[in-house]
Amino acid sequence: MRSILASLLMVTLVTGCVYPTTGVRVTDDRPTLAIKGAPRDALLYVDGLSMGLARNFEGGSRVLLLEPGTHKIEVRSGGTILLSETVFLGSGAAKTLSVTRSGETQ
Repeated sequence: MRSILASLLMVTLVTGCVYPTTGVRVTDDRPTLAIKGAPRDALLYVDGLSMGLARNFEGGSRVLLLEPGTHKIEVRSGGTILLSETVFLGSGAAKTLSVTRSGETQ
């Protein structure tokens, strides 16, 4: 009987212990790019590569994550370049470019 009680006590003590936990938080500090005012069919190009529809990157949680550095940004609709700008983006930077009717950036 004593061995059963001792075993139960041991099980209770072992299962009642709280083991320390650790957590790892990774911060993504890559720069972000948002495009405002692009027509529905306009495509976004970064360094000559198509990133898809420019309207998919209008800001808020809908931004494009890029690597820090200098990038050539273009927004094209059909064969027309609506926006063309070279930007430098540092770590944690948030850049918003706007497409105007004349194709100039703001």
